[in-house]
Amino acid sequence: MDHLAFGSDKGAASSVTLSCPSCGGRLERGFGDTGTGSESYGILSCGCARYPVVAGIPILIQGTVPGSAATTEKICELIIAGDERTALFDLLLRPTRKARSDTRRLMDYVPGISRKTRRRWQTRHDRKEWHREAYRLLYEQRAETTACDMFSAYFGEETESSRNTCHYFSYRFAQPRYLTTLAMTAMIDPRVGPVLDLGCGSGHVTHHLQSIDPEQIVVGVDKSYFMLYVAKNWIAKNALYVLCDAETRLPFDDDVFGSVLCSNTFHFLSDMDSCANELRRITVRDGVFFLTAVRNALQPHSTPNNALSPRQYAELWGDLSVAMLPDDMILRQYLEGKSPDLSTNSNWESLEHAPLISLVASADDRPFHPGEPFSSWPHARGRLRINPLYRVERRPEGDLSLTLVEPSRFFADENVEANAYLPERVSVSAQAVADLEDGTLSDEVRRLVEKCVFVGMPTGYDRSIEALPPYVTRTLDSGSGREAR
Repeated sequence: MDHLAFGSDKGAASSVTLSCPSCGGRLERGFGDTGTGSESYGILSCGCARYPVVAGIPILIQGTVPGSAATTEKICELIIAGDERTALFDLLLRPTRKARSDTRRLMDYVPGISRKTRRRWQTRHDRKEWHREAYRLLYEQRAETTACDMFSAYFGEETESSRNTCHYFSYRFAQPRYLTTLAMTAMIDPRVGPVLDLGCGSGHVTHHLQSIDPEQIVVGVDKSYFMLYVAKNWIAKNALYVLCDAETRLPFDDDVFGSVLCSNTFHFLSDMDSCANELRRITVRDGVFFLTAVRNALQPHSTPNNALSPRQYAELWGDLSVAMLPDDMILRQYLEGKSPDLSTNSNWESLEHAPLISLVASADDRPFHPGEPFSSWPHARGRLRINPLYRVERRPEGDLSLTLVEPSRFFADENVEANAYLPERVSVSAQAVADLEDGTLSDEVRRLVEKCVFVGMPTGYDRSIEALPPYVTRTLDSGSGREAR
């Protein structure tokens, strides 16, 4: 049996070999086809454990898989039994719904039924309900299902928290933190080696990393199987994905990656020091580390986190050179059309007052240079479409009228920096819509790209985006939100 190497079709020198996160031993093909195809299933094993591969995604964690009720051992048993569909659906199992049906409410009034029995019944009910919904999305209507359909089905609208999470992922493209991350990726040199996207979520940034160089190996790592599945099947299809825990031994050999990117995630880790050491182990000596949209412990935040102070973030990287900038400065430079100036470090006072900061760490001096003009807008990579935050209406003469609609007050507050570039209302000529469809970068299209009214997104991301043109009026459900300023 051969060890499993991602990217082996591009040559041994370009492969990324997986190893056991517990013992560090090579993972061997133990059962079934463990290739990286979107529908491949199998089992990987070493001297101490076995791990399932479900729909092309290795699950390198033992015990219960985060975000689901399934254990890796149970998933392995389902694969061996040939029940691949149940293995997939159990891993994609959505969070328990807060809203309950009338039948489930009635159970509260039935005497003699314990709380434990009610909870067990609710879990079984939710599982069956989700399997039916997943079958509809992934089998009956697979050709029509979009990434945003998956977000809506998984997170739902039952609670404020689930709505906020759904909005974050559905409207990720062109958010301020996303643009800040794109600015930092301008320093990634694909010639150094594969790129690791740590905490890749559903693959929005991974999509951009893949678009820089289609031949570049990009590996996305996350603890959520649902997120990785959406990334692999809708948003960044050509990247490679691994489910693992970033706070244990990472399942890669030493000196594999040329660059590591972690966007809007690092501050949630409970042991950042150990994670930084692991990242240094798996990265080549002159590799570059990018942490973007990192929360600052010295400033208040609306969501719980384990943030550090700017000085503490810098100390994680030991003897490496570190450059840190406030995110608002990076965004300002991005909107001017250039990458961030890393030739000088921001003073500690300005960093300590910044809610979000980004840093670059490396033993190589090459990343630390003045900002340079973009050859093209990074957020325009992919298929140019109308930003889904806009409600679209057709005028009688064929032009489009766009109105910015923010899905909630929380979303507006979290992305207040977008006021600097997203216009409240904008008109788009019929010719510009035709140019958009044809891929023609006319002056009007360029102006709308500059304002993030047109943004690059993968095909199949949002059903309503795919419906424009032809001219289909789109009305966003603003929920408890409000129209743009």
